[in-house]
Amino acid sequence: MHAENATAKNPRRIQNEGLQVRQWRREQFYRLGFSNSDARTLARSGADLTRTRALIARGCDPATAYRIVR
Repeated sequence: MHAENATAKNPRRIQNEGLQVRQWRREQFYRLGFSNSDARTLARSGADLTRTRALIARGCDPATAYRIVR
């Protein structure tokens, strides 16, 4: 409960954590073979990273996977 109060008092911390998550997601999509632009779009969207990994692992090319998960 103490952490909630600290976070509520510091909205900038929440923004920074959100940014870090998006950057991590972008990097994960990029490593799967997506272009930087597509990786950024997927990271900002609600695209399911686990599902995307599964598609790529089964041989789905990034362009097709992008259309499926976007």
